[in-house]
Amino acid sequence: MTTMEKPASTWSFDQGTLTVHYLGKTVSLGRYATHEFAAKAAAVYFAKHQARKKHAALRPASSAAGMLSKK
Repeated sequence: MTTMEKPASTWSFDQGTLTVHYLGKTVSLGRYATHEFAAKAAAVYFAKHQARKKHAALRPASSAAGMLSKK
């Protein structure tokens, strides 16, 4: 038997409430009138947070505050 890993990012829409699950966090994004609106909101959330993660990964470690060596 193999163990299935949970996807890094998922979302659910239950009784009008949108909930996203991203990198081990669960965040409620409020109420939406339709499944279609909730799907669009979830897509925007993931795009925004994945772009932030990629941007942070591109910064060199030495650019962090206090990490620059002063000679």
